Amino acid sequence: MNYFFDHETDSVSFLLADFAEYDATEELAPGVVMYVDGRKRPLAIDVRPASKVLDTVGLVPMYERPITKDEVAMRLSSSVAGQSLLRVLNRRSDVLSSAPR
Repeated sequence: MNYFFDHETDSVSFLLADFAEYDATEELAPGVVMYVDGRKRPLAIDVRPASKVLDTVGLVPMYERPITKDEVAMRLSSSVAGQSLLRVLNRRSDVLSSAPR
């Protein structure tokens, strides 16, 4: 899994799989969009405004970087909005437990 942090727009994208199979988007929460393939498997998740949902301290801006599912869960756990999103993600598609490290 990789992330891309754009500090200027306060957005974080978590890239879970190859985007070649992109089919649709699904809004998981206000400001949170999940991109899925034809079988509804998650490909990526965009979070805006990121700093209100997850801990962005230490994220390297403007370069795609690797991140573990455990770090994503830890960063989301830092806010009430992030905890809520984490529950939705795990209930919706088990994204963080099925994503490769």
